[in-house]
Amino acid sequence: MTMSIQITTDFDCRPTGVTGHYRENLLPFTDQLGQQVTDISTWVRSRNQQRNWETIMQLIGLYTQPVRVSRVRTKDQRWQFEFDTEFDDVFAVDNDPVGRLRQACDGVPIINYVEQQLTTLLHPDVNIWFEPLNHK
Repeated sequence: MTMSIQITTDFDCRPTGVTGHYRENLLPFTDQLGQQVTDISTWVRSRNQQRNWETIMQLIGLYTQPVRVSRVRTKDQRWQFEFDTEFDDVFAVDNDPVGRLRQACDGVPIINYVEQQLTTLLHPDVNIWFEPLNHK
């Protein structure tokens, strides 16, 4: 049985496809989000978005390969996406179906430059949330 999980973050984690070191000779180009990359500042923006995406995918990958990963979208000034797991309880700890994922992400540094600044933080010590969508 598969499980679907929704991830919501306070940090921009959209995959841009910008990897590797800055190389001026590749400029200008458009990243996978359609953002123009024209100088080191715009390269760093796109690279940091990609780094955050890579961090989340690596943390998920500690336990399973994510399948059917949705596009990252913005909702209420946050970033959100869903993915499925191949096994229902791969992240389960005690009565928390996503407990291992919460534990894996606790204290992991992210790059918190964002184009949208949140005006209010609901939980100042938390910047990523996990919600099982079809867990029984």
